[in-house]
Amino acid sequence: TAYEITRWLEFRRVLFRSDLAQLQALTDKWRTVSQDAAEKLLSKIKVDPLPTMSQLLSNLQVSKELIQYSEEDEAFY
Repeated sequence: TAYEITRWLEFRRVLFRSDLAQLQALTDKWRTVSQDAAEKLLSKIKVDPLPTMSQLLSNLQVSKELIQYSEEDEAFY
């Protein structure tokens, strides 16, 4: 019936929003963990001269945009 179809579509809409919220939460968590790991890795490097975070990320082929690192500010955002 039309009522059942409407209820099913509303259920899917709510479920889709929930999935997007969960995906965003997991993405934020991944980014935070990745930023922490990059900082810890950089602190463990014992070479002279010490590479910058930008150099480290480039050498590891990590997207600065994806990990939200600003070369201009030399910081995560």
